[in-house]
Amino acid sequence: MHRLLCPCSKRFGLTLSIKKTEVLRQVQPSTSPEVSNINVGGASLQFVDKFCYLGSIISSDGSLDGEISQRIAKASAALGRLRNRPWNEDGVHLRTKIDVYRAVVLSILLYSCETWTIYRRHVHSRDKFHLRCLRQITGIKWQEKIPNTEVLECCKMTGIEAFLGQAQLSRDGPL
Repeated sequence: MHRLLCPCSKRFGLTLSIKKTEVLRQVQPSTSPEVSNINVGGASLQFVDKFCYLGSIISSDGSLDGEISQRIAKASAALGRLRNRPWNEDGVHLRTKIDVYRAVVLSILLYSCETWTIYRRHVHSRDKFHLRCLRQITGIKWQEKIPNTEVLECCKMTGIEAFLGQAQLSRDGPL
């Protein structure tokens, strides 16, 4: 099959960048992976265990752990960049802060979630991050022992599980 890659791509006017082309092999867990080199134009393509495609991490074992870690890291970075404005601004209403959080941070956190097979641990890690963000935005410290349900109610938001369920039921996404 890989012998046809170059002739077919040339036929359609495409050129392959060998330096940028990687091979991700997904095999059934019960079988041993067949190791063979794929050569294109005399160069051997690199085999990888995971790579980034359209902003999502795809792994050879089909796990979402790398994707979820990356989404939380990117959302956390976005949250941090907004620390001075609007989070720490006294003149900005809570509703505006929540709308910015929803548009910026949640959209990063839940990017492409409608395609995932979610497990309880994934929901838990995202929900923990979500509530930590909401507590930061509202100024509620964990030492105050205010329940998560009250934090969500104060922000007029739901937990992450509701966003994930909504995204998987609709084509429009979670927000």
